Parts: sequence; C-alpha cells; structure tokens
Amino acid sequence: MWFEEFLTNIITEINNDPALSKISFTPSKLCDYMGMKVNHEDSVLYWAHKNKIPIFCPSITDGAVGDVLFSQTYKGNILKLDITEDIRRINSIAMRARKSAALILGGGLVKHHIMNANLFRNGVDFCV
Repeated sequence: MWFEEFLTNIITEINNDPALSKISFTPSKLCDYMGMKVNHEDSVLYWAHKNKIPIFCPSITDGAVGDVLFSQTYKGNILKLDITEDIRRINSIAMRARKSAALILGGGLVKHHIMNANLFRNGVDFCV
C-alpha cells in the first residue's frame, strides 16, 4: 500500500506541475525521480539518484508500477513513458564505453536489454 500511495503522489505531482508535465519521462527518469522523492537511505533508488547512476527498467509496467499507472488513468493522471529514449541512452552509453562488462543473474528481458545495447560495440569485454 505504501508504494501505491508513493507513486500516486509522484504521478499527481507530475500532472499538476507545468514544468514537470513538459518533461518526456522515461523509465530511467521515473526511477531517478522516485529516488529523489523517496529520501530513504535503505532505498536502491535513493542511492542511484544521489550518485547519478541511471537505472534502466525496460519492463517497468510489469507489476506494481504498471498497476498504479493504469489505475491513475481513471483519475485523469496520465504519465506516458518514452521507452525509445531509454533505448537510445543505454545503447549510447555502451557504444561510448572503453570497456564493458555484464553480470547476468538469470535471463529474460533485462539480459536482452543489456546484451543488445552492447552489440553496438561488438559485445562486452567481460561477462559472468
């Protein structure tokens, strides 16, 4: 219940603030914004925001975030997420990297996202 209220407040804030409503939010920008708002040292999002580390989440709508985004549409609070901008961003980071490594725990969409980004630089240098 805490997360639903937390994210609902963020979506409402974005919809009601003219400056925020003009931002093209991506999953990584939403994660960063949540990290700024959570203000709790036990949160991975908090530390990622504080250290300017992007969190890419290509499947962000699969689960609680998607449920909140969906339910908010009935209240007129729409938050569109631009996944294309995130794909460009992660691919660009990989292409500019001098060295690249991947630590893969499991498989699926996230693994494909990381490995596909690195294909644009002819693969990773190290992988576990």
